[in-house]
Amino acid sequence: MAPLPPESTARAWLDYNDGINEHSIQMRLGPTATLVNINTSFHTLLTALAPILHQLTIVGLRVASDNSNVTNPATWTGSATYGTGTLLPEDAPREIRFIGRSADGRQGSASVFGYSGTTPAIYRLNNSITQIFNAIAVLDAGYSSDLWLSISTQRLIWKPYASFNFNSYWEKEARP
Repeated sequence: MAPLPPESTARAWLDYNDGINEHSIQMRLGPTATLVNINTSFHTLLTALAPILHQLTIVGLRVASDNSNVTNPATWTGSATYGTGTLLPEDAPREIRFIGRSADGRQGSASVFGYSGTTPAIYRLNNSITQIFNAIAVLDAGYSSDLWLSISTQRLIWKPYASFNFNSYWEKEARP
């Protein structure tokens, strides 16, 4: 399957700081997505995950239209922070990643840094964990508002878990 260019869809990014590094969560959008729905979905996702996150501080919201690499600031209407407690430097590379796949085989994902729990033995957080279950429900519900789509603007079928990773980029950044 040939890759599609990143600008194939409109996108929104929620930029946040985990107390050590800045990160962004990207959401792919369809033509009927609105800023109200984008804000609500990002807010609801982070609210669902807040009990298992160190404090994240929102930096801002950005959007880009399809066929454009230019991002523009948008008004953030959600909370200023999510989660509690301070992230330790050795935990900065820890990422939880939700993965979905569309009917045409394209993969999509949403990653969040700042996980406050212990490292799971199987490197997976199953949907038996209330916060993971609720986060997956938010991602899945986004389809009805043209949110959280694949790069081909199709619905993503989300895996019933979040992968736990030590992100290699942030591991490298932490090394002197």
